[in-house]
Amino acid sequence: QRKNDASAIAGGVANYISNNGGKLPESVAQDGTDTTLLLICGTDCKAGNKETVKLGYYDAGSVQLVSDQTDSGLGTIDKDTLVIDAKRACNPENTAVNDTESSARTAALRYAVESSSSDVSQQCVEQ
Repeated sequence: QRKNDASAIAGGVANYISNNGGKLPESVAQDGTDTTLLLICGTDCKAGNKETVKLGYYDAGSVQLVSDQTDSGLGTIDKDTLVIDAKRACNPENTAVNDTESSARTAALRYAVESSSSDVSQQCVEQ
């Protein structure tokens, strides 16, 4: 389900970019009291264009959008968090984001899945 959520969020980010003249989203939020609905939006999720994504595993509150690359926390993440890194691309192994900024229309989504040894395996997918 984590991979499905990551794909759905990547689609929502891509739709937001397409519907907003190539601008990346600036925030994410929970839609009201429904923890399974994630809003992908500009500076204010209560006004303006937004995309709504239905989540299956993650709670909307566990999805973070990082737009300030000096504060991106490029390290590992836990299995209950998904991070959207604006202006970043995944590394060739799809396990992390590149250290350098990518296209202004690109975002990489990082999440972790449980491996057979009860460790977590870092994953990265681009929108």
